[in-house]
Amino acid sequence: MNTWGIVTATSFQGEISSSSQGYRRSLDREIPEEMDFFTQFDVASLTKIIFTTNILMLSVDRNLLNIEDPVHKYLLGWKVADKEKITVRNLLEHQSGLQPWLPLYVRSKTADNAFDVIAQSPLIDKPGEKRIYSDLGFIVLGQILKSIYGSSLEDIFEKELKPELNLKSTQFARPARHDNVAATAVGDSYEMQMISSGTPYKVPEAIEEFSNWRTHILSGEINDGNAFHVFKGISSHAGLFSDATDLINLSGIYLDAFSQDGVFSSKTLRLFLETSSDPMQCVGFRTWSIPTKNSDVLIYGHTGFTGVAFGFSPELNFSAVMLTNRLHSQEEFVKTEELWIPFLESSISKIL
Repeated sequence: MNTWGIVTATSFQGEISSSSQGYRRSLDREIPEEMDFFTQFDVASLTKIIFTTNILMLSVDRNLLNIEDPVHKYLLGWKVADKEKITVRNLLEHQSGLQPWLPLYVRSKTADNAFDVIAQSPLIDKPGEKRIYSDLGFIVLGQILKSIYGSSLEDIFEKELKPELNLKSTQFARPARHDNVAATAVGDSYEMQMISSGTPYKVPEAIEEFSNWRTHILSGEINDGNAFHVFKGISSHAGLFSDATDLINLSGIYLDAFSQDGVFSSKTLRLFLETSSDPMQCVGFRTWSIPTKNSDVLIYGHTGFTGVAFGFSPELNFSAVMLTNRLHSQEEFVKTEELWIPFLESSISKIL
């Protein structure tokens, strides 16, 4: 029996189709709890778009920030030899040279400690050289936002962004509905394995150095270890809960703004959708090229480790959302891309 479930939604020329199947929680239930279209999900790295990239686009529109600015313009401690050339664009394009990931919670008692660890960590490549997907880079973007707005990330989200995007069921740290939430992993088991095995990233920390490992099934609390243990569920790289309705509506905002000024100016959105030197990466957003019978279709969007993804195509006036709790399993996890790409291909083939 498949222990997890999936919610999908697509929009083509403004017409929305949706489906749901499987379970939001089953591993510790005699009667599995079924998933529906309104189930809340820990959207993991979709936070990088829903919150961080979106508020940065609004900040550009408000003349509060330029993506070509060096990071040290906002964070004085970054004016050091190896990091002074890192720009906001480098962070958004994952070309800062920062390490992909560190279990900051092992050595950091507070968020400020964690920021210091990142600032003092050695680069693994020169800024602008190549794409190295980095949670650490997006955590730094959160510091920049706090510097610009003089407020906490949660306040920035609630006051500056959520009303603009009309997000009704999206919030940090906890789901909007506790009675309908998708359970994820069994505690911190995956990150424990990452640390002990050195796969996919070798880190100097050992699992014995941390004593607050979670062992229960995670439901209604953030899966990502750094977001949960260090940042109390509120971070610029992970921490949001959301649902399919908010995400399909957000995709519609992008489609509208691509053609004419809306929540975002068309100029700024198009700037953030420019591909970098790595064709799979834009400014915050990433891309997928989906083959069709006529030509390839470019999809802009993002994925999240918990098994979630969303994307949109201005060319087709099409958007898609896929939300799963693939980590709610005791078997080998299905990769998000192995679910997302076939879903995109199938959805697009139906409209072309």
